[in-house]
Amino acid sequence: MRRRRTKVTWMTLLILLAGILITYFDPQRQLVNAARVEEIGSQQATPGYCTHVADGDTAVLRQGTHSVRVRLGGIDAPEKDQSYGDQSKAELERLIGGKQVYLVETDQDKYGRTVGVLFIRDGHSYRNVNLAMLEAGAAWHYVQYSLGSAYAEAEQRAQAARRGLWAEPSPTAPWDYRHQR
Repeated sequence: MRRRRTKVTWMTLLILLAGILITYFDPQRQLVNAARVEEIGSQQATPGYCTHVADGDTAVLRQGTHSVRVRLGGIDAPEKDQSYGDQSKAELERLIGGKQVYLVETDQDKYGRTVGVLFIRDGHSYRNVNLAMLEAGAAWHYVQYSLGSAYAEAEQRAQAARRGLWAEPSPTAPWDYRHQR
């Protein structure tokens, strides 16, 4: 009886360990966990290639045979004709232009664009492009459509380091710029 109990215990431990290892080494799990910036949840990431960067917060991805226009969620980049608009677009292009990206959809905006979080493979992990834009000072944290405190913290670090648009004496938020026009 004791031998059978030991065997069952070892089998249970092996199954548990196998489950943990499979979960740990599954790249899809890593991507979804990287996507969780508090409220995103567990949507599946969809691979695609960036074919066009429209501005600092909008890109076109080719996914199979169709294209998807994606608005980066949780951030708002300067408009094209606004101060730092060209640099913001250039930063997004540097990050994802012509590269394979992974999209976690979070919403759809009033213009029909897919809203989401983009990731690029960075070695064995994934890098959140939306956060990278904030870290570089190439976009504002769009508090109205916030995806979590990590976004606010990334913007604060860029401000403190006076990176990107935060090096300007008094940068104008894109939502204020659009309202003034």
